[in-house]
Amino acid sequence: MVKQNINNDQDKNKGTRKKNGEGNFRKKGNKWEGRISVKINGRSVQKSVSGDTEREARDKAKALKKFYEEKEKKYAYLRIKQSEVILEEWIKIWVKDYKRLTIAESTLAGYISKINSYIRPYFKNRKIQEITKHDIQLFINHLSTTKGKQSKDFLSLKTIKDTVKILRMIFADAEEEMELIPTNPVKKPKYPKKPAPKEKEILSVEEQLAVTNILLSEYNGIAFLTLFVLGVRASELSGFLWKDLDDIVNGIHVERGFQIIDIYDDDLNKVRAERKYTELKSETSNRIVPVMPILKVALENYKAEVMKQLGITDESILDNESMFKTKNGNNITADYLRHRLHYVLDKYGYTKHITVHELRHTFATRCLEAGVDMKTLQTFLGHADYKLTANTYSHVLRQTKNNQILKYNTYLTDTIQKSLDDVMNITEETIKDPKLRQKAIDNMKKNFELLVEAKLREREEQLKEQKEETTSAEKIADTNIDNNVQKENAKRYIAKRTIKRKIPA
Repeated sequence: MVKQNINNDQDKNKGTRKKNGEGNFRKKGNKWEGRISVKINGRSVQKSVSGDTEREARDKAKALKKFYEEKEKKYAYLRIKQSEVILEEWIKIWVKDYKRLTIAESTLAGYISKINSYIRPYFKNRKIQEITKHDIQLFINHLSTTKGKQSKDFLSLKTIKDTVKILRMIFADAEEEMELIPTNPVKKPKYPKKPAPKEKEILSVEEQLAVTNILLSEYNGIAFLTLFVLGVRASELSGFLWKDLDDIVNGIHVERGFQIIDIYDDDLNKVRAERKYTELKSETSNRIVPVMPILKVALENYKAEVMKQLGITDESILDNESMFKTKNGNNITADYLRHRLHYVLDKYGYTKHITVHELRHTFATRCLEAGVDMKTLQTFLGHADYKLTANTYSHVLRQTKNNQILKYNTYLTDTIQKSLDDVMNITEETIKDPKLRQKAIDNMKKNFELLVEAKLREREEQLKEQKEETTSAEKIADTNIDNNVQKENAKRYIAKRTIKRKIPA
């Protein structure tokens, strides 16, 4: 009987097989697994599925088999006229069936932009099987002498490599998925000599303060102060909602971006542009950035002004609202920040060319000058690859981050106090218009008061912590004294008892 039960269990584990070719199915642990045979490019290939029940596993297998059958019919004509397939024709299929649903919209838009700008115009009606490794090298040489659409400069080496990377993926799927070509011609190409790296334009402390003061004199200056202090990307700043400001950890959650995305049809024609929240650049971009006291006070004051303008008293109403908006009530974007930065600095006669991304570089520089270690800085910036900042990513505890940002806060606030006179001189020399100069000076005094308020709050927190530590130490000391008194009394009692026993009655 026991032997029969064992045989029954073995039969169950062997599973079942359908006569009509639906595949083999068996229960493994708490799951049902199935293996089916599908046709890919005319060859039989085994595919696996799994489900919580046998029915679920069979349904998945049926859907998968149908998908590959339709795919085989759809691409049959490509194999029939394999030698006649034009690269552009395959690119449209590749974008539609292999990329549109598998990558972020912003990434797809970047791919199509480079395809339309460089790949399609160069290869035009070339057949995919005719394109050789030599043709790819000539394409790279062509790109190295091509100027950008919105620039007088030649394409950067990064743009060239990014474009070739897209072309490599296009040919890889043509080879591996469809067997339209025997080998991928995009292998180990030679790139133009890498130019000597340009030194990044980093603002001095005095320049940073002068620029910040000018920007704070105008609408949405608080957005630029946030860029300077947090070092986030422009698209990340654009995606901030009021609920992202976390009072518990004294930080801002970086969870999304906001961009203008170009939308293309299946023929790779641009049909419209959409303003929307987007995924972050990488998983490590999702982070909490500590907020130093000076920015926290500024944002609290700014939020109070927004609520007053809207006539509301309940802060939760703003939770899902964009933190920074244009005068028309739209979310700000990276383009808006770029145009706004140039407009305001030009208005005040500040001639040094500054980009929005340089505000991020300036933040990183100030952090390093303040003694923030490289790995912690990398987490602040949200880099996915340490090559940008020095070493492989390592986990840093939140409290460590807060301690590190306090170094930056102390360094910056102390430096601001020491440099105030120099900033006043730069402001008076730079801004020629008397009214604008006075406006900037008045605003500087106002912002200095904000700094003092933040410094006082920081000092109050320090005194509070010191008081709590002192109180705790006093309690411990009192406890120790009580214990010592009790020990002395016990000794005296034992001594008296001993003496009484020795004295004869």
